[in-house]
Amino acid sequence: HTHTYSVPVTRYRDVPRSFEYHALRLSQAHHVAVASSAVLDARRGPLTVALQDQLSESGHEHDVTFREGGVRPQSPSFTLAETWLEAKVEALRGAFVRQLAEHWRESYCSTPSLTLDEAARCARAGVAVPLQASRVLSDILGADAT
Repeated sequence: HTHTYSVPVTRYRDVPRSFEYHALRLSQAHHVAVASSAVLDARRGPLTVALQDQLSESGHEHDVTFREGGVRPQSPSFTLAETWLEAKVEALRGAFVRQLAEHWRESYCSTPSLTLDEAARCARAGVAVPLQASRVLSDILGADAT
């Protein structure tokens, strides 16, 4: 036997809602392109270090508050152009210093027999003085070479 009866039921459903407000879209873009070149030795080509980079940022700015929708005033926080550029210039400086030291070493420390001038320049390379340069300097300068 079946008995039919009714039970009150409460049902929930999500109802999409929208809240419109005006906001200002702000954007900024930074671009840098720099090349630095130096000639150390006429027998070798120039040393060139280049940097090219960009940064784009955007965000919205408004002063609207609507708690139910989780909307609160906001203002974008952008990277300062000076800060960004200083970091890029420092990276270029570091790359230039490293490549300059390598270029210098290849120019003045790599030949098997060095002249006094080359040995002296090799000693200024900022790395351990190679044996062949040390010998040339010791032959000429004696104990003053070390």
